[in-house]
Amino acid sequence: MSETKSILQLARERRSVRTFTPEPLSKEQLETIRGHVASIREPFSGRVSFKLLDADRFSLSSPVVKGAKQYIAVCAKKGENAELAAGYAGEDLFLFLCGMGIGTVWIGGTMDRAAFEKASALKEDEIMVCITPAGCPAKMSLRENMMRKGVKADQRKKTEEIFEDRCPVDHSLAQDVYRDAVEAVRLAPSAVNRQPWYIIHDQNGFHFFLKRSMKKSDSLDMQKVDMGIALYHFCAVLDENNIAYRTEQLNEQEEGLEYILSVIPEQ
Repeated sequence: MSETKSILQLARERRSVRTFTPEPLSKEQLETIRGHVASIREPFSGRVSFKLLDADRFSLSSPVVKGAKQYIAVCAKKGENAELAAGYAGEDLFLFLCGMGIGTVWIGGTMDRAAFEKASALKEDEIMVCITPAGCPAKMSLRENMMRKGVKADQRKKTEEIFEDRCPVDHSLAQDVYRDAVEAVRLAPSAVNRQPWYIIHDQNGFHFFLKRSMKKSDSLDMQKVDMGIALYHFCAVLDENNIAYRTEQLNEQEEGLEYILSVIPEQ
């Protein structure tokens, strides 16, 4: 991650960028990106990979993006956790790019998917989950401004709408860290800004649930991508504060919610 900014700072600063200056990323920037990609790990064994794609070479574009010279395809091994893994690993990269001053936006549908999949040269056991343009942000276009207003992009749910503490703990540094981790989740991006995550804290740990508000398609579950993003925000705050934890899929159940994963502190 950025050497000078915390995960929480980057989560506060990052926005979806859809309008770019005409300059492509430099060779130095691309090498830095490749170096970071090699370090990314996620808890779902999704074998996530990133394909750096030249827009002109492959005639790639998106109707919601203007001026992008490069795209990154977020791909994962086929399986039930593909979207979760892609969201987790992808957000690791996207916040890293934010720290570099590079703009990104999660795109799952508004593109010629076949063209991007062909350019990505997918293996037989891979799927392309999402894409992002990558470049220097330009002044927002009128259309981009209208899109952001339409989904209320700068508004987030209150903490009590996404988090329930069933196991209060004494005030401590660790508690402050967990509070920051929940705040980082609150600030996470999501499809159409639906913010579908719900976290329950009890004596066993922090349990992540999906409060579904969008139908999943036959080929892609974007709200599982959202959950992967949220989990990355939470775990990355713990990582940078050296909080030991493990992730585990337990058998948690809550009415009206889909259980995803638990984060279990080990200290």
